[in-house]
Amino acid sequence: MTSSLVAGLFILTSVAGWAPPAQAQAGLVPPRPVTAITTQNDIPLVSNTPNAPYANPCDNTATLQGCSGAAVDLAFGSGNNRVLVEFQAATVPGGLRRVTGINEQIEIRRNLGFAPNGSISRDILFYESTAIAGGPPPTNISLAPEEAVNIADALISPIVNRGIDNVFNNIGFNEIAPGSGQDTRINVERIDYILRDGVVVPPEFQGQEGFLVLERGGNDPFLIAAITSLDANGNPASYGDPVLVRVADWGVTNDINFPSVVFRRENAGGDLQASHSVGAQSVRGIFFPVNALLSAPESNSRIFGYSLMAADVPQNRNAILDWNTFPTDTVGAGVAAPPEGLAGGLDLVAGGFGLFRVPRPPVPGNLFLNKRITQLTAAGTAIPFPGTVNPDGNAGFPALELAGLGQGTVTVANPELAPADQVEYTLYINNTGETVVSNAQICDQIPPGTAFAPNAFGAGRGVQAIAPTNSQNPPVNYPTVTYTNAADGDPATFFPPGAPLPAICGANQGNGAVVVTFPTVGPSQVGYVRFRTTVNPF
Repeated sequence: MTSSLVAGLFILTSVAGWAPPAQAQAGLVPPRPVTAITTQNDIPLVSNTPNAPYANPCDNTATLQGCSGAAVDLAFGSGNNRVLVEFQAATVPGGLRRVTGINEQIEIRRNLGFAPNGSISRDILFYESTAIAGGPPPTNISLAPEEAVNIADALISPIVNRGIDNVFNNIGFNEIAPGSGQDTRINVERIDYILRDGVVVPPEFQGQEGFLVLERGGNDPFLIAAITSLDANGNPASYGDPVLVRVADWGVTNDINFPSVVFRRENAGGDLQASHSVGAQSVRGIFFPVNALLSAPESNSRIFGYSLMAADVPQNRNAILDWNTFPTDTVGAGVAAPPEGLAGGLDLVAGGFGLFRVPRPPVPGNLFLNKRITQLTAAGTAIPFPGTVNPDGNAGFPALELAGLGQGTVTVANPELAPADQVEYTLYINNTGETVVSNAQICDQIPPGTAFAPNAFGAGRGVQAIAPTNSQNPPVNYPTVTYTNAADGDPATFFPPGAPLPAICGANQGNGAVVVTFPTVGPSQVGYVRFRTTVNPF
């Protein structure tokens, strides 16, 4: 027989299994300015803090005149929670809404070697104000939305009339007079919005599904980068290239406009203390479709959220992994803003974090199949093929690689095989759709010139598998199982040469077949079916 082997794909499934490769993108599309924002008013939780000390320092000479050393009664929930419903973005058809039911979290990354005003856990939050009364100094401050526990709690909620003032400001201090000022210095260096399970956005939707950033005023720059993998602790392990957002990129909308009071919490678990007030400003936004953050083929793989950083952070995907190396002299307040804005001045509005899309039906389950030669055993020596190749441009293959699967080769010219040598075939599976594939049946007929190895993985067990499982990144050691060759209730059956084959196998080539049926393959699940053949006497 010839010594050249080809991992020919003799596989049929119960669903349409093939799609053309995604078109490569020349580069990133620009982010889309938000053109309209729709909210609804919800009833807030009411909480009162009587006789709360003002922050030290506070804006004693201007917006909260006489506040230094004084106290004030705070009333949270005196108006409404303004809850984001949907928004419109330039060139995107239809209103975009938050995708619900996904596993998401916010992580605030601080440089703990840097302690503004002696605090390594300072929070700075602003709230829409409905009244500043009495005084001077003011004796009552009423805030429309309910109080947030901390920065992360505020950001993960859909409430848009609160947020973080000058979120990346390290050293800017707007001191109006000695001992009086608007101190918004903070040691926050990066904010991570993490999708724990990741999401795969089909290529046809990558221009209208993605992420939203909202700001009070819409007049500050920042960096944003897509998270492309997570480490074993669930932290970002890799990124796409950072994208610099400029002042001119913000949309111009006046749908949400409110005055606010800025608070500081000097230590975790402490009380909020009023620092200063800000006149009415509009909430403005930028929408980042997936193809504004990643180009193909990266955009076709699983995305795990995004990170926000100051505009003076190095624009390098590797440099942004360690926030402790970021500049700690970022200015976000205290000086006149140049035309390009202040690097750390982002007044980040809560409520915009999430994955957003134009409502659509889910993409039907789509089972991609890739067959590879994963090992040869020649003259008693096993020769594995640990690399990955995708010569056909299979659009489902990048997700397999991201999950740590897809190893093997398609053709082998050497070594020359002799009778009794073995060839190991692995059939990788990957559901790239958004719904379950039911009764997924896979058939692979044994190549001519070889015979099925019935005991490859134990007595009477000729099939090994990773049953369909949620893909993990970084990759893990997925559990493997072995199946018997008999039709005895497990998913696999070997049909010997000459036996009738299920219709799914197509024309019977007379050399037997391995048939495996998985009851379900969930969205984005991966796995494989593996068997070995023995070279027949020539």
